[in-house]
Amino acid sequence: MPEVISVIVINVIFLIGAFIYEKIKKIEEKKIKESSNFTVKMSVGIKILFGGWVVVCYIFMIMLLFLQISDNDLTAFIISESIVFVFLLLGLFGYIYAKTSYVIVKNDSLIINKFPKKRIKLLYEDIGYFSANYSLSCFDKNGIPILTLDHLYVGIERLTNLIERKGVKQMELPYPNETIKENKEFKIYNKKKSIKSKIIIWLIFAIFAFIMAITCRYAPSYYEFSNYEVIGIIDKIVINDEIVKIYLTENEKEYYINNIIYDALDEEIFDVIKEGKKVRLLIGYEDEYLRLNISEIEIDGIKYLEKNSAFQEIYNNYHSSIIASYAFLGIGIVLFIPSVINLYKYYKYKRKGWENVC
Repeated sequence: MPEVISVIVINVIFLIGAFIYEKIKKIEEKKIKESSNFTVKMSVGIKILFGGWVVVCYIFMIMLLFLQISDNDLTAFIISESIVFVFLLLGLFGYIYAKTSYVIVKNDSLIINKFPKKRIKLLYEDIGYFSANYSLSCFDKNGIPILTLDHLYVGIERLTNLIERKGVKQMELPYPNETIKENKEFKIYNKKKSIKSKIIIWLIFAIFAFIMAITCRYAPSYYEFSNYEVIGIIDKIVINDEIVKIYLTENEKEYYINNIIYDALDEEIFDVIKEGKKVRLLIGYEDEYLRLNISEIEIDGIKYLEKNSAFQEIYNNYHSSIIASYAFLGIGIVLFIPSVINLYKYYKYKRKGWENVC
């Protein structure tokens, strides 16, 4: 449930942010002067949107930490925190990109600063073609893209008009045409782009597999069972999905059956367990949340949970997680190999000279 609420809230904030962005952008467009020197940059609304995204994700991470979602289930907590953290990193990257990506428009050139690339100076005579269709794309004489600005940038229309007045030709559609495809420099560009894309894609898949391997390895806990006895009268019982909490009279401690050991529990216990009933418990271990985890339950001389079965469930869960961890590790290594191969190809072709490859 907390995950669903998180997704709904984030989407609502995104829609509100998008509406505010459009309003702010219109105001900013009016402020750009009709002169040869101005700056094309991301709207303040975009920066606010990504900044709000980061703040909301950070707040949710703190909430998940204090609420200890899923009834303090460590595995669910780690997975949920990891998902929100990924969204936080995406929002942070978006904010940095919006803040540091801009084009300073001068009378003789464009100063392009786009994160994470280095700042470059582009002369108008170096622009061979341009395309303006809801965004602005500039190409060199060989048809290779050298600048792309989407509609999120403020001042893009004025820059398009300026480039057109400089006498730059409009790119013929469809792009690339047959002439550009046969161009040697364009072939080299395509080859580099293809290899770089393969390196990044395979690397992302490999990293994801490695993260899953780490999560599976360290999320489950393994405990040695001490199995000491506690006898008392049931004061309160709380049953939530596959989790059972038992409280005894004159005893403030919480006795706990987690969702793993629950599978070993005889469901007939729910017909006999009730407040005021005498119960005999064996406590297997105390977890990191100071809950006393039950390994055996006996009511009226009948055992509804046995210590050996409880231990076996914990062991099986831990063992399965270790197997899954090694499986993801193996998958990660397999996925990492194509990335390394393409990286080797890239530097091999670079040494030989790209013109000798294409």
